[in-house]
Amino acid sequence: MTESAPRSVKKSLPYTAKLLLFCGVAFLIIFLALRLWPSSSTVDSKCGNQNINDSRQDVKLFKSSKKVYRIETATTPSQQERGLSGRPCFPSDGALIFMYPYDDKIGIWMKNMSFAIDVLWLDKDKKIVSIEKDMQPSSYPAKIYKPSSDARYVIEFAIGNIDELGVKVGDSLQW
Repeated sequence: MTESAPRSVKKSLPYTAKLLLFCGVAFLIIFLALRLWPSSSTVDSKCGNQNINDSRQDVKLFKSSKKVYRIETATTPSQQERGLSGRPCFPSDGALIFMYPYDDKIGIWMKNMSFAIDVLWLDKDKKIVSIEKDMQPSSYPAKIYKPSSDARYVIEFAIGNIDELGVKVGDSLQW
């Protein structure tokens, strides 16, 4: 009596086939995720209009800069809490301005963020009181960013915009 394959090989074939199928499906999921979902560096003009609810276009925020922005405002508590959370990207010409009715050390977190941002805090006269560049999504929940002094407005930008604007603490913005 002869067997065509050892018993241990016959038992391992279904397991091997299942393992190969599992690995193939896992590879396909990872491949599709990398192709379809933007990485944390996807913050540019290719982001598109769907990721900004602009209320004003072509706004020059700093008099000595040539760059113009599409402005979105956050005036209600729910808009301010949400901020840019949950969006896959933010266009390089976008600016989200948080407008508060009072001065305070307004904290910004990176909850549910998928990209890094630059942030400016401004006082009631729209003078910059604090700057934070390259705020990373991985900083949440450990870090809440706060200004060095009281602010009335907060502006969130795509990463690199503060350097591009050429602003510093003490400069005044307009909109």
